[in-house]
Amino acid sequence: LQRVDRAVDTLQDSGLVERTDEGFRTTYAGRVLLDTVREATAIADTAGAATRLLDHLPIDAPRDHRFFDDATVESMADRSPSVVLNRITESLAAADRVRGGAVAPNSDEFIDVIRRRTLVEGDLQVELLLPESTAAQVAADYTAIIEESLDSDHVTLQVVDDLPFAFYLMTADGATDAQLLAHGPYGNFLGYVENDTPVAVDWLEALFVDHRREARPFRAFAADRPDLPVSE
Repeated sequence: LQRVDRAVDTLQDSGLVERTDEGFRTTYAGRVLLDTVREATAIADTAGAATRLLDHLPIDAPRDHRFFDDATVESMADRSPSVVLNRITESLAAADRVRGGAVAPNSDEFIDVIRRRTLVEGDLQVELLLPESTAAQVAADYTAIIEESLDSDHVTLQVVDDLPFAFYLMTADGATDAQLLAHGPYGNFLGYVENDTPVAVDWLEALFVDHRREARPFRAFAADRPDLPVSE
């Protein structure tokens, strides 16, 4: 009881609580601090759940702690790999616009959905950034799809020097989900963290815009790489 009294006295001296006829209540400053603590706790909970994914990101990669506030973690370490793959593929299938960057070739199912929705049905717009190493790999592994995509008004492929991690901004009916992906040392997909808050979306949108500013068209990249099977 004495410890409680001392704690209340400390909070009162700090201006975080005040005495009223009905007892103690939190002051305005106290409520601001309480909101901050609650946000920090939520962020810490998400970051803790995503540790096995985040450990595979470069230590100096861009970050915004607010991205993890009220975010959802989908990890193959905690769920069946097929479940995680299905969930991210389903979000792609529901989107009408996708922007982002890939640091490794996606699953065949993911690529099939993109091809069908963009090149066959024409109801999906995709803007994708690829690091040079990834661009060369997909050009070799999916030559026909890449060549078809380069002639499509629904696909924009650009090449950058490098990306810190893979990410997507998936928009459906005007609402956007931001997804930060984690890959293993061999490019194997491990899972992702997803958040649809304005802060989370704004952060990855800014990252996309920054890298797109330095990107060059896939055709220009291919023109400098005669070893690639993609025709100019």
